[in-house]
Amino acid sequence: MKDQTNLIVIIVAIVFMIGFALAFALGQRKPVVLPAPAVVNTTPVAVAEGAVVMANGLPNAGSGNSGGGGGGAASRGGGGSPTGRGAGGGRGGAAESAAGNGR
Repeated sequence: MKDQTNLIVIIVAIVFMIGFALAFALGQRKPVVLPAPAVVNTTPVAVAEGAVVMANGLPNAGSGNSGGGGGGAASRGGGGSPTGRGAGGGRGGAAESAAGNGR
């Protein structure tokens, strides 16, 4: 009885090995063929004579409106509330004060 069981186990193992070998052989991926890369233009660029302007400062740096300074801390103060009233505890905002309707 032991020999018959061993024979069945060996035959099942051989069938599994053949199945796995076929699955690996038939299921492998085909290699991807990439297209040839495009040719890169490496010719030097012709720069027009006198196109570059050298200066020691920015244009319009010392004249007229400079656009304000950069940086600084952000304001975290009151501001207007979504209801249109000012941040003064329910008192009228700037529009009401200008119209004379504030307290």
